Amino acid sequence: QILEKTKNGFAQKQYRSTRDNAKIVSLFAADKEALEDLKISIDGTNFELNEDRILPLSKEQPIKGFKIKHSNEVQLSLNASLVGPRKNRTPIDNGYKIQKWWFDAEGNHVDGQFITAQQGQLFTVVIHVNKTSTNRQGDLLVTDLLPAGFEIEDAYVSPPLLTSVGVYKEGDIEPDYQANMDDRFIAHFENRWYQNRKTLMKYVVRSAYTGEVQVGGAHIEHMYAPEINGRSGSTRALVIEK
Repeated sequence: QILEKTKNGFAQKQYRSTRDNAKIVSLFAADKEALEDLKISIDGTNFELNEDRILPLSKEQPIKGFKIKHSNEVQLSLNASLVGPRKNRTPIDNGYKIQKWWFDAEGNHVDGQFITAQQGQLFTVVIHVNKTSTNRQGDLLVTDLLPAGFEIEDAYVSPPLLTSVGVYKEGDIEPDYQANMDDRFIAHFENRWYQNRKTLMKYVVRSAYTGEVQVGGAHIEHMYAPEINGRSGSTRALVIEK
């Protein structure tokens, strides 16, 4: 009964950290033998679980609903993974206000509604974070995925004109670690923040391939309390041949 209540507690969480998911795996490991001969059917169609225990669903089933049955006394728990672009492009503040701007190589602010670039053009991406919540947890991670067709570049460009977007101070917190990866920029802050503390991060990208792409929002969250998070607005970009 204690195990089932613990599972249900995790299942009701809107956000789960990596640590929470590891605890769930440990809980379900105890049921491994009981699940050996488990049979599951969805809307009357029988399925055999593979080692990953993944069940396929059609696009309509999560929207219209579905009936699931199983042949075991162990309570069935489902974890859903939703993948796809955000329907809403507006920023999200669940404890952190995060903003992202693009500046050209001359330091001028680029219109945030739609970015037009030529192949090979350099931009500075600026990420500004302001803590709006009162929690004092540490282990904070910032992730900014690169749009398709763009690459992080180790190049010198003119400093961005931050006053044009209302920023007059670089920030009062520096990341303990940051890295330019193949597909993203990341920064980690080990220590806790206090309310209204700010940070400002910058990196340079180059438009490498032509096409119209989505420019996603930068994301920030506590690694062990992911419900405390923030995301900047998203936009689109068009890269044309030089």
